[in-house]
Amino acid sequence: MLMTFFSSATWESWGLSSQPVIPDRMPILLDDDLLFEDSAGPRVTTVINRWAQELPANGCPAPNSWETYVRVVRDWTLFLASRGVQLFDNRRDLRRGLSAYAVHRACGPLKERFASSPGTST
Repeated sequence: MLMTFFSSATWESWGLSSQPVIPDRMPILLDDDLLFEDSAGPRVTTVINRWAQELPANGCPAPNSWETYVRVVRDWTLFLASRGVQLFDNRRDLRRGLSAYAVHRACGPLKERFASSPGTST
């Protein structure tokens, strides 16, 4: 799963009648095959991208925060997939996946652990 950032810098050359409403610097997730849907409908990346584009309207106007949120959801989605759980699986499987992810981020490889919060003792 790839992540890039939207730029409307040359939108006039895209053959559109108006500038896209996606904010510049909005993170965009892409599957390795660059498809946004398949026979099952919109892919997970498409749903995450739609959610991300609503972040400014939902109280998150800072581009740096968009990147952080999308990166976290991407990493969690990839972790789930590596355990055979999909983002739209049933509640029971998602809760198990979330539990496994919490352990992974707390006790897994050092480079993947949550950073300590300022003011917390270790």
